[in-house]
Amino acid sequence: MNNIIPVSRQVVGKDEINAVSAHDLWTGLDSRKDFSSWIKARVLSSNFYRENVDWTRLPQKGDPQRSTSGAGMDKFTDYILSLDTAKKVAE
Repeated sequence: MNNIIPVSRQVVGKDEINAVSAHDLWTGLDSRKDFSSWIKARVLSSNFYRENVDWTRLPQKGDPQRSTSGAGMDKFTDYILSLDTAKKVAE
């Protein structure tokens, strides 16, 4: 059985946990909102999810598929979500 959303071991806070990329989850859910609005509404502005416990911010990275500048690599911030957080966000 293949995972639709890749799961990996990631460090969140002081713990190493099974987690997913928020960007991968957003893509898999085929959300109609842009990523930054979606993550803010579903995770970052929620009082339920705690930074460095349920999610953590990753450094900005380039993604050629999201490029709007013509340079081929726009920067964006991704987030790592614990599996429990990802499951609740996906509901």
